[in-house]
Formats: sequence, C-alpha cells, structure tokens
Amino acid sequence: MSDRKNGVLVQARLIPFPTSISEAARDRLGRQVNEDGVPLNARYTMPSPDDHAGWMQLKAAADGHYAAAVKGLAGTLRATIETVRAGTATIHVARPEAVGAPDRAYVDFHGGAFVFGGGEACRMQAQMQADQHQAICYGVDYRMPPEHPYPAGLDDALAAYRYVLERHAPSRIVVGGRSAGGNLAAAMLLRAKQEGLPMPAGLILLSPQVDLTESGDSFQVNQMVDVVLPRSLMRNNELYAGGADLSHPCLSPLSLTPVSHPCSET
Repeated sequence: MSDRKNGVLVQARLIPFPTSISEAARDRLGRQVNEDGVPLNARYTMPSPDDHAGWMQLKAAADGHYAAAVKGLAGTLRATIETVRAGTATIHVARPEAVGAPDRAYVDFHGGAFVFGGGEACRMQAQMQADQHQAICYGVDYRMPPEHPYPAGLDDALAAYRYVLERHAPSRIVVGGRSAGGNLAAAMLLRAKQEGLPMPAGLILLSPQVDLTESGDSFQVNQMVDVVLPRSLMRNNELYAGGADLSHPCLSPLSLTPVSHPCSET
C-alpha cells in the first residue's frame, strides 16, 4: 500500500471574525452565519447542470432579489443611461454628469456566477461605475445559461470590446469584471489577442472566477469559511461550459494549458 500523503489534515476549529475590520463589518459577517457558526448560504444547493427548469426558477428568484437590492439606489444615480446593441451583445452605456476625461472608457462585466446579475442590475451597475469613475462606462449585459451557454457570453464580450475600440483609443480603455465577470474580462482579452486586437490600458479583476476546474487548494481551504460562497460552484461552471473542456484557457484563464484552438470553438 502506498504511504503517499494526499493532503493536509485540518482539525475542526472556530475561525473568528477579524478584529482588523470595523464593528459594522463584523456585525454583517455575523448575520451571514447561523447560531452554530455555519454560513447561511451553505443551505442552498444549485440545480444539476441538466436541470434547466430548476435554473430558470433560480434565476427568476435571483432577479427579484437583485431588483429589490438596486431599487433603493435609483434616486442616488446621476449618470444618464442608454442601451445599445453591438451584434449579439447588449451594452448599457452610462455617461456621468461630471466627465473627468471624455475619451476615457470603462468596460464592465458584471458578476453572478455566470447565471445571475444581468438586466436591470447590470444597467444600474454601469451607472454606479460611471458616477464613481467620472468616465463613460459600458456595462456588458452578456447572454447567460441555461439559455445561452459558452461561448455566447464570450462572443458578446468580444463584440462589446470591438464596439468600444471603435469609439476610444486602446490607451484610454480599462476593462474590468467581478467574479464571473472577471472570467469573461480575462478570457475576452485572451481571445482579442488571438484575433490581433489591441490591448487596453488596464485590466481590473475583482475576485475573478478564473479557474473553473476548481483545482487550486484554496477551493478546499476556504470551503465553509467564505460566508458568501461557502460551497463549490462546479454546477454553475459546468452549466456555463455546456460540455466544453473546463481547463481550456478561454474557460479558465488561469489555466496553463496551451491554447490549441481559439476561444470561439467549443
């Protein structure tokens, strides 16, 4: 029998809320766990990738939650907003009241585990980014599964980037994304590079979901410690991939797998 070790045994322990953050932040963390210290979000299980009806029900519930969350922001937003189409892509173009530099552009990819966060939430997020950065924000309302698996969202991402390149110099463009949007932002630039498009001035990735194989040890180390995402998102990843190889860099931009075919192929 092999005596090879397969990992590190971690004893059960209580991980305290950090004292380096504000009391309000600690209180918010406390509201995310039950009386036993278990994250409330651990109660939820995502549908299986082939349960499209279940995903649609979940999306409807999430859309209602997002709508309630952003409703209170409506009166605080100052940027004007219009929605345009660029090929298959839907783009919410937000222009702030005070423009710091009229030729600057921020291309924003929303989060939501590849399934949520589009529509009105994406639209208002573009306004928030425009107000915050005093720059034109292009909020990309990319298509999502189960109706539109990979590469639909990535196709939209590249179409949106081409649209912005037609209106701004690459040196005045910053691309950014959160969570699943971070994946699309990174994968889009990989594909743009493949197609010979110029790179932007900067790329901002906020908690990017860039390893859909979940092969890194942090996925295990942080399990049930991350109170927002205490469990695996593998079902979301498989739903998004639609049968494509999760290790391909266009699905997992963190991957070291050589790019043997373009991101547009499945």
